[in-house]
Amino acid sequence: MNTRRHPPALGLLGLGLLAAPLLVNAAPPAAAHAMHDMPSMSAAADAHALPAAAVAVTNAWVRWLPAGLPMGGYFSLRNLGRQPLQLVGATSPSYRMVMLHESTDRGGMERMVHVDQVSIAPGQSVHFAPGGYHLMLMHAASTVQPGTRVRIDLQFAGHAPYPVEFTVQPAAAH
Repeated sequence: MNTRRHPPALGLLGLGLLAAPLLVNAAPPAAAHAMHDMPSMSAAADAHALPAAAVAVTNAWVRWLPAGLPMGGYFSLRNLGRQPLQLVGATSPSYRMVMLHESTDRGGMERMVHVDQVSIAPGQSVHFAPGGYHLMLMHAASTVQPGTRVRIDLQFAGHAPYPVEFTVQPAAAH
């Protein structure tokens, strides 16, 4: 027989966790979808508690590729603050996966590697361009075509997400 006792708060939390799916499933389909699309209150509160990064982003564009191939996101990023910044990732409602990558050419061998972060010194710029740093955009959530705009939220360590509108351009545009 299990005689282990749980604190009352844990018991109430457990009841809340069990009841939450019932409430979502009991909602009409349109309301359930709306609930699913809303950010959690704790995530929204956390984002508002973080300071905005002091950056300028220019020339934001995505190189479009056909047939569901991964696309590249390119832009110029300038640190307007007095402290170094670390770009640690990105997310987008338009892509299920966004990764920081760098293309390198060593001894005639071109390769692409995942990058954990990109540091930007105060007053300095970093350019995400073909053949260098870029965002690897994979698994488009919907049809992405040249001429459309997609939002990508840049994630800086210790700062709120920084939303940027990228213009999708044909592969031969740059």
